[in-house]
Amino acid sequence: MRRIALAGILGCLGCTVPGDLLDGLACDEAGQCAAGYECDRARDLCVRPDELDAGPGSGDADPDAPVDAGVDTGPVRDPLLGPCIRTPADTFDTGEIDGEVWSVTADPGAAVTVEGGVLVSRIAPESPSAYGFLTSRELFDFDECAVVYEVVSVVGDADAFVGIRIDGTQSIISFGIDEGEISAYIGDDHTGGEDVVVTTGVYDATEHRWLAIREIGDELVWLTSADGIAWREFARATPTYALEGFELIFGTGGNRATTEHAARIDNVNTPPL
Repeated sequence: MRRIALAGILGCLGCTVPGDLLDGLACDEAGQCAAGYECDRARDLCVRPDELDAGPGSGDADPDAPVDAGVDTGPVRDPLLGPCIRTPADTFDTGEIDGEVWSVTADPGAAVTVEGGVLVSRIAPESPSAYGFLTSRELFDFDECAVVYEVVSVVGDADAFVGIRIDGTQSIISFGIDEGEISAYIGDDHTGGEDVVVTTGVYDATEHRWLAIREIGDELVWLTSADGIAWREFARATPTYALEGFELIFGTGGNRATTEHAARIDNVNTPPL
């Protein structure tokens, strides 16, 4: 019925038609409207040009009006970090290690605790073979997502590491921090071969506060950030195996010095954005 009415108006060349009669009429089949009106194809309605420019609604729309609070667009992350973060996520704010989420390994001379809402892995003096670390009980695939850690501090040459381990092997894909250097490591195969250094640089506690590893296509990418929001690429490599069946792993080990070494790690898979 609206199209028939509009056709009659359009056919009345030279006629004067009250503006309020044209308001809200449908466009004709060719997408045309009467003189002084334009077709809003999104709504299939004839509207005044100023209403069309303003988009859905009316020409009285306030361009400074706040966005509807009921619409959740989600966080806009740095494209390098990607659209998704893997689980499990833990801020350690409960003051203890959740045994249902994490499995603790602590050799003689090593200790893994939570202090002040931060995970602390300590290695006693002269304990070169001691390792203390956490692994996730849940296995996961990358699926183009990232794993994220905040390295709060590294005391001494603690051989701190954060990353993932291939289930059932000793192959670790990780960041390693040791003797003032930060390195990207990748297990050379899916059966537990020796880990290979991809890239090494000078460790900067500020610039390397946040560390992440993610899958992009068929590649692994190691990322660093000072604030957990803006990220930069540190290393990139193509693994020789499928990126699936991983567990999270992080901790410290191998202290040959005469003083205690420790790493403090927080906000696992919970970046600020």
